[in-house]
Amino acid sequence: MASLKMHAPWDRVEFIGKLVLLVFVLGAPGQPNGAAEPVNQHDVLPILHLRCAACHGRQEQKAGLDLRTVESLLKGSKDGPVLKSGDPDGSLLIQKITKGEMPPKRDLVKASVKPVRDVELEIIRDWVAAGMPLAESKRPREPLISEQDRQFWSFQSPKRPEVPLLGQAAAANPIDLFVAKRLAKAGLRLAEQAPKRELARRVYFDLTGLPPLPEEVDAFVADERPDAYEQLVDRLLASPAYGERWARYWLDLAGYADSEGIQHADTLRPWAYRYRDYVIRALNSDKPYDLFLSEQIAGDELANYEDANEFTEEHLERLVATGFLRMVEDGTNANITNFVPDRQDNIDNEMRVLGSSVLGLTLHCAKCHSHKFDPVSQADYFRLRAVFKGAFDEHDWLNPGKRRLPFGHPEELKRWRENKAAVDAEVAAIKSNEELDEEAKKKALEAAEKKRIEQPMVRALWDRGQP
Repeated sequence: MASLKMHAPWDRVEFIGKLVLLVFVLGAPGQPNGAAEPVNQHDVLPILHLRCAACHGRQEQKAGLDLRTVESLLKGSKDGPVLKSGDPDGSLLIQKITKGEMPPKRDLVKASVKPVRDVELEIIRDWVAAGMPLAESKRPREPLISEQDRQFWSFQSPKRPEVPLLGQAAAANPIDLFVAKRLAKAGLRLAEQAPKRELARRVYFDLTGLPPLPEEVDAFVADERPDAYEQLVDRLLASPAYGERWARYWLDLAGYADSEGIQHADTLRPWAYRYRDYVIRALNSDKPYDLFLSEQIAGDELANYEDANEFTEEHLERLVATGFLRMVEDGTNANITNFVPDRQDNIDNEMRVLGSSVLGLTLHCAKCHSHKFDPVSQADYFRLRAVFKGAFDEHDWLNPGKRRLPFGHPEELKRWRENKAAVDAEVAAIKSNEELDEEAKKKALEAAEKKRIEQPMVRALWDRGQP
């Protein structure tokens, strides 16, 4: 009997597994063959956008052909229609795809796309053969997000609660009274006040992550002032170590790394440290949280650096902050990992960071379907992505090495300009020196170039002005 109890659950698992396999092989019960919905424009346009938009989209429209919408698709190119309703074999677009001429093989890598797959071509053919039927957008009859969903506690504006009135008045802080109220329900009481020596060690580790020196503990223990603890906390909050410790939590949310993080494409990010230092400075300067978020999400818009008469430290600070959405792993600096789907994955990862860190929501679930738990529809997900389209465009992509703006601190720029002038002068002198043979010139030029320092840059996210 014991053996039966042990194996019965696994027998059920095996049975369910076989049943699922049978359903996939034979088809779902009660669903006759050929019951699939007819192909419509919603099946065709995503294929054309993925495979063809690089040459026939927003950036470029070769032969005057725009394949982004039904209207432009039916309009055709400057030479006339590219599709014939009911005649896939007579449709120029399908002929070009079938012959492998569209997208052109020579332009595949440049456009970062792959050829149209057979199954995709078959979908386009079926649509044209059926007379290119148009279906209305499918909208849910009832709102996906109910009023009850909107009332979830984390979506409500915070309100200061009333401090509980308890007979246990020994609490040192109003927060302790809330803790005491909850403990009282369980028949418990607040712990006694920790000895000052233990308290000192706790607050040092909490705020700076570092142990206090023995003499620092002794000084706190000997401090008899009634606000000695508050004074210690203020001093630690003013310490650079405070920002260095607590910045790590936000940097983890942002996915901060000093390299791209993809195998075989793990190049260094030489200017990423600026963003790390920005977060540390923000904490140490007690930057308001709303400004902290605004600078990271739209710092390029706040800076308005392009129209400024003079580039200031404030401009630099806000551009550096936009590195927040440049920190996820990214392998699109290599041809083998720089196709449109790879770029879309990168954008989705940035949306994941934005959702989890700023909203506390798992937005990436809504990429493929409306969220099952959080009130985020699939349409809302892509609306949010569209907000960043001017900076994140899979068909107008900046590889990781190009996501830089030529800005820096005034002293950095001054040092770079002086170095550039000196090295340029040395290089010019070597090239004009007729006494040196070619081999000597080559070695001298190599030695001179090694003295050149890199131009200061900012790894940033900015709207490129192409909506």
